[in-house]
Amino acid sequence: MATDAKPQWKDVIQFREQIRTPTHIVVPAQDIRVSYTENYLFQTDFVALGIPTKIITLSDECHLSENNPCHEFIKIREEIRWSQIYANISLTHFISNK
Repeated sequence: MATDAKPQWKDVIQFREQIRTPTHIVVPAQDIRVSYTENYLFQTDFVALGIPTKIITLSDECHLSENNPCHEFIKIREEIRWSQIYANISLTHFISNK
């Protein structure tokens, strides 16, 4: 018998204690899809759990960083820096926990 079960969408914040990956958060300050305050809640929780976390706020940007080309450059530059610091740590962590 087939059921028309709908997916159970849950807020990611419910699973925050299961997250161990260093997290880089980019926040468009004018985003109407996701409140910037939700990102700051994540950051606060992750720091409290001892997870390395960095947050960057892009002023005058909406959900997609299209208003200022410099913001896209800053976002990519910071993501590369973050990856250089934590990519090997994260891969080692996941491989050793299999």
